[in-house]
Amino acid sequence: MKLDARDIHAVAADIHLHKRREDFEHFFTLLAKAELFVPVKPRPGAEMPTKMPDGRMWANDQMFLLPQATFGDGAKYSLFYLREDDPRIDQPAMAVSAHDAFRVTLLRNVDGLIIQCQGEDKLVIPKPMIEQILDKFLSE
Repeated sequence: MKLDARDIHAVAADIHLHKRREDFEHFFTLLAKAELFVPVKPRPGAEMPTKMPDGRMWANDQMFLLPQATFGDGAKYSLFYLREDDPRIDQPAMAVSAHDAFRVTLLRNVDGLIIQCQGEDKLVIPKPMIEQILDKFLSE
């Protein structure tokens, strides 16, 4: 289900400004009902994901490369977006549940994940916190 982006982006802006625990909890409660978007790039020799009748994309992790951000200290993070029409997405994007985004990040050789929100707002979530957030807010 797509979110009313004004709601979750307003909460993300509050997190950026105030860093209050209740804002983080509200954000992840909203995120549990949301999809995140990830740009997908086919692996060499693989085809792009196929579009299903309901409009969703299907693929497996052997078919595509997931983007990641690398910081100056060498830390690597999986990269997801809240909006499919985010201007920073420069290639086809696939919708995934927040649960699946967090789960796949646990399996990757990265230090955590980044959720790109509107404008410059983003949440950087270190890997040790991912399982806690999954258990408390994103369990299926």
